[in-house]
Amino acid sequence: MLRKIYEQQFLWLRNDKMTVLSAAIGSKPPGKADSWIHTDLWHAASDLAGTVVISDLGGREADLFRAAISGETVVYDAAGDLRFHGGITGARGHAGDNAGCSAVESYANTGAAPLAQTPVFGCPLFNPASQTP
Repeated sequence: MLRKIYEQQFLWLRNDKMTVLSAAIGSKPPGKADSWIHTDLWHAASDLAGTVVISDLGGREADLFRAAISGETVVYDAAGDLRFHGGITGARGHAGDNAGCSAVESYANTGAAPLAQTPVFGCPLFNPASQTP
């Protein structure tokens, strides 16, 4: 799933028409070794221009951005206002054209997004019983 999101993001970051700053936030369950989160996807995200990769050990960043599902994407404008929140894949693990991608691309190119929210197809970031990562 994340690989498809990073592939899509890589295409956006290569577009000279846009200025995109990106953060990839990795969540690690309690008790797991650092190698659990520092995978090839972690390193691939680190290689994307303009991307900062953050280890969200306690779920603080996910909570800050109100992310509950892996693959959630948020877009903020320069003033810090939320412009898009949702998924950028059309189905679980499927890159390519979809409503979320179109909304983010439209916002990046024109300053307007036709949709503010789309469904997210990923795994829960938190244990529903305890709300912990």
